Amino acid sequence: MNGTADNGLGGYFANNSSSGYPAVEAVANATSGASVAVYANSSSGYGVEGMSSSNTGVYGVLSGPSSTGRDIGPSGVWGDTSASHTTNDSAGVSGSADDNTAGAFWNNSDVATLTASNLSTDPSAVVFDAYSDSDAGGDCSINAAGIINCNGVNINVRTGDGSDRRVTLHSVQSPENWFEDFGSGTLVNGAATVALDPTFASTVNTTTDYHVFLTPKGDCKGPYVANETAGGFQVRELGGGRSSVAFDYRIVAKRAGYENARLEDVTERYQKMREQERVRQERMQQRRAARSAAAPAAPPTAKVVAPSVTPAASALSSPPPHR
Repeated sequence: MNGTADNGLGGYFANNSSSGYPAVEAVANATSGASVAVYANSSSGYGVEGMSSSNTGVYGVLSGPSSTGRDIGPSGVWGDTSASHTTNDSAGVSGSADDNTAGAFWNNSDVATLTASNLSTDPSAVVFDAYSDSDAGGDCSINAAGIINCNGVNINVRTGDGSDRRVTLHSVQSPENWFEDFGSGTLVNGAATVALDPTFASTVNTTTDYHVFLTPKGDCKGPYVANETAGGFQVRELGGGRSSVAFDYRIVAKRAGYENARLEDVTERYQKMREQERVRQERMQQRRAARSAAAPAAPPTAKVVAPSVTPAASALSSPPPHR
């Protein structure tokens, strides 16, 4: 059954004033494959437009366990695009808000509330990108290698002086990728051998130079590092001293796999991200302007389809609460 309209009105119009029942119900009874209950296609506008004055414009539910979906795992709502990022800024799912939250997710289990993945074989491919076009100009991204790149500062907020007062703590950063560890030892007759923690040693490259900083805990001529090996280091007392005194140490070594990383130039990457965001902002403004300029459609007068009341309708009778 087809419905067409050349006057700007809907091909079909359904209306239902009964609370808890849908105006239109579609059921796909296929027992295999990814069947579709409702399919909508538009050559220039929206495939599906949902609107609500007080609750949810579009509501999708996965009502039961399943092992199949349309090329992905089962989902309440799925969005996809085949467009290339080199030709336009299309997205699988887009959200926007003038003065509210553009996207919000809630969860009530021990699995991730939000999961993002990039299947590119390029470890520098961006998985997550946060950007501000304000005067602050902040950028922050996480790539497929798990590397976080931000041009702001790393800050933790903690309670100060035991009251409700909050203070900021700033992270110490370095132009190179260092891991560090701390420990204590004791000079016995002016000498000591310190073995590195094997777990710590497995995360760094101790076959290259690493650095050890010593602090004596008592009176002596002063300790120094006499020898460094991949598994530890030797400590002796200056001037041939033979004191027996405790000392603390701090060791810093290059993270394994990042021995040559130092002040990498990421200018090109950030320029690309800024350009992509600029295009997104322009397209979003154009879409909002076009939507505002569109005259509200008159109530359609096409064929009225009466809803059928079936047990399946109860699945739609309880949409999520308005937040």
